[in-house]
Amino acid sequence: QAMRTADGRAALPTSIPLAIALHQAAQVAAIVAACMGDNLELLGRSIDDRIAEPARSPLLPGFAEAKAAALAAGALGCSISGSGPTAFALVAGDDAGAVVAQAMLAAYRKAGLTAAVRVATTNQEGVRLL
Repeated sequence: QAMRTADGRAALPTSIPLAIALHQAAQVAAIVAACMGDNLELLGRSIDDRIAEPARSPLLPGFAEAKAAALAAGALGCSISGSGPTAFALVAGDDAGAVVAQAMLAAYRKAGLTAAVRVATTNQEGVRLL
């Protein structure tokens, strides 16, 4: 299902409680630490968006079910990519990726939705000038 970026942005709150802002800032720091320390478990726990995901997920039919399916199938974390409607799950390896992708796909199908999945690896080189 297509979703306009403007609609995803419009769903965001204009203000948030301090506790949520602090939690989100801590998650960003944890993501950086996890990447620097090659810590997949910490990276998975860091995918805990308490600002955009709760605001945008009602606009994304099937997302809650797909996220639950991904986590139940072994995903380390799962959330919405950008303003949506793309969802992503973080896994440890290609085999886990295939299992989680199929679980998410089944959840979307059960919700009566058509979805496509893609299992990809992370870029190990980082940013570079070509």
